Amino acid sequence: MYVIGIDFGHGETSAAVLEVNDELYEHVKSVERIVDNSTLQQVEQESDTCDENMDSPTTEWNAEEIKKLLLKSFYTLKDLKIKGDTKSIKSILCFDWKSQKWDIGPNDAKLKHCISDLDVEQNQYPKLAAYFKGPLVDGRGSEQHSNTLSKITDENRDFFGDFVKNVFYSIIESNTIIHRNPQNFRLYVACPSEWDKCQINEYLDFLQYEGLPCEEVIEESRAAYMSFRDTILGNSIENKDNSGILVIDFGSSTIDFTYYGGKEPINHGYQHGAHIVEETLFNYMISHETTAKKGFEKLTAAAGDNEKLARTLLVYNLRNKKEKFYNDLGENNEAELDDVVLKTIMHPVNGSGVTLNSGDCFGFDDYGYNETKMEEILADYIKDITSDFSDFKHKEGVGNVNFVILTGGASKMNFVRRLTEDVYGVHKCTSEEIENGVKETLLTDDNATFSISRGIAKYGTYRTLSAPIRNAIEYRLDTTWRNFNWVKENLNELISQVVYDVYHEYFCGILDEWVKMHSNIKSDAKKNLNKVLEQIYKDILKKDPDNYIWKCIKEAEALFVPGARSIHALLRVLYDGIELSDKENRDVINKLMQEKFNFMVNELVDPLLKKYISLYFEDESNSNLETKLPEFYEIKIAFGKTEKISLLRNLIEKICSKINSTALRTFNANSLNCDRNYFNGRHLSRVSLSQTIEDVIAEFCHTITPKFNIETISTLCMNCVNNKYEEIKYRCELEPYHL
Repeated sequence: MYVIGIDFGHGETSAAVLEVNDELYEHVKSVERIVDNSTLQQVEQESDTCDENMDSPTTEWNAEEIKKLLLKSFYTLKDLKIKGDTKSIKSILCFDWKSQKWDIGPNDAKLKHCISDLDVEQNQYPKLAAYFKGPLVDGRGSEQHSNTLSKITDENRDFFGDFVKNVFYSIIESNTIIHRNPQNFRLYVACPSEWDKCQINEYLDFLQYEGLPCEEVIEESRAAYMSFRDTILGNSIENKDNSGILVIDFGSSTIDFTYYGGKEPINHGYQHGAHIVEETLFNYMISHETTAKKGFEKLTAAAGDNEKLARTLLVYNLRNKKEKFYNDLGENNEAELDDVVLKTIMHPVNGSGVTLNSGDCFGFDDYGYNETKMEEILADYIKDITSDFSDFKHKEGVGNVNFVILTGGASKMNFVRRLTEDVYGVHKCTSEEIENGVKETLLTDDNATFSISRGIAKYGTYRTLSAPIRNAIEYRLDTTWRNFNWVKENLNELISQVVYDVYHEYFCGILDEWVKMHSNIKSDAKKNLNKVLEQIYKDILKKDPDNYIWKCIKEAEALFVPGARSIHALLRVLYDGIELSDKENRDVINKLMQEKFNFMVNELVDPLLKKYISLYFEDESNSNLETKLPEFYEIKIAFGKTEKISLLRNLIEKICSKINSTALRTFNANSLNCDRNYFNGRHLSRVSLSQTIEDVIAEFCHTITPKFNIETISTLCMNCVNNKYEEIKYRCELEPYHL
């Protein structure tokens, strides 16, 4: 199995490949065998066998072995041939009338042939396309993506489609290890970080429509991060605090900024890509250099008065001269911009009547431009990108910048590195400084052409290997925490059970204190209880005037014994408990619901999440699996008069029955106020009586009906679980361990 990453850049295109160890791939695929835990009641039974079922029968999950196999796979990373033996091509397209095929990234000789050796009588005309890449739909803008980028023209869309299709087929033809039937690879492609979700999805559909079996489109800044991660971690950025990292992808079309410093990356792109440099040079030379102006006019005539073709050719060649200029400047600290010799880039079109001589050029009246002159010409452009750098620095959510990753082909321009250091306070070390232990905080790639495609291949490898685990997690979530009916049913049962447990423990606690004679009797308890009992008297004695039990209770009011020892005292405390319990138990219910909710998540989802994390992280201490717990304060208990009277009535009648069956005397007016000696001396202990009272309490607790909005609580819980998974996905994709 191979993973391919392709960077269809605005200016250049490259590709990289990474071979995934077969044993490793089979290892992670085994996790797709999972058990559908469909109800809460199954959780405890299946939790012991859940992990075993996930891993069997292929192999047992071994995180250490996976890391070794993954490291072995990463050693295979290499650049792919795009065309013949060439591993990077210019993102241009021209039509070869002789072969009747599009030619991708032609060299100078082939480009010259395609646009010059034409038979006008056969209606052959130059077909050349450059700078055609761009979003395929208009940007909509969002909190994460503020772009309002307009889509490319229909003509450029067609050019773009022909280009990606021909590049892909050329890669297959140029690399014998890659083949389509049967397909032995997974393909990933990058896009500018500024593109929004709709633009990314449209790009994925576009690639698939053109015949590319693309798995996913990722942001170029993330690919750059993946490419640089080893360097970053080598500079002491720990996984657990991987923040304050800024990725600047300085490309031909845009400058994309991505800041990693919080839960979500902050992306923004600016429309000041390096293509403006060659366009600025072209316009300046036309206005200030007579030689350049005459050269443009002659090339236009040689192209059959096709000014658009002449301009495209000259701008494209100025780009090549610009790249050579900044490469020379970086290597030698001095450079000079060369002129463009016209006869080297095209033959005159048949019938044009133009002859191109060796002295004809798009060049300079005196000398080529040095560094000072170049920066003078580009002063407005440098001012614009300085504004871009400063603007992003002050965007909301962008905090301290500890490291800058500067990538993209245009990052080699010396003023870009200088500007990055000035605005963000980072430093590119000399070799001597590195030897002396100076910390380098500006990270650049000397081979920026391949950094994005290599990062895509690395990213794609993690995504390919984690796909079976993610599929298993998605399936588990879809059958449980994303299934609204499942959540409602299980939460209904859970809430009822929690409420019962809380109130049963609460009332039994009161009973236990009474048995131990530690009850805390409130001063107004007698008054509160008497008021309720009066209502019971009226209800019962009106219908049954001779009711012996309640006549005794009525008489007992006159014999009231203060303190904590009597049955009367217990009734008063239980009654006060009903009045106070809702307020006192709200926190208890919330805490217990959170514990139960967390248990359900742990049993149903976390075993899979741990496997997911172990693929990415070397140290499990970095795999924080804590769930953000929802609040359950919406669950409320409101006891009405009926519930209160029912509890007291049942308690008194059951106590009466117990006294009659156990004591040497029958229930009478003194029974409610009997003291400690009466219990101990008449064979009726508080302990033996407490079981009867506890049975009544249990029966009462089963009748408690909590009030809550199940839809609201279910949605809250579902979001908590899904957010946990999304956060772990984000962390895994951003922060795999140092290999």
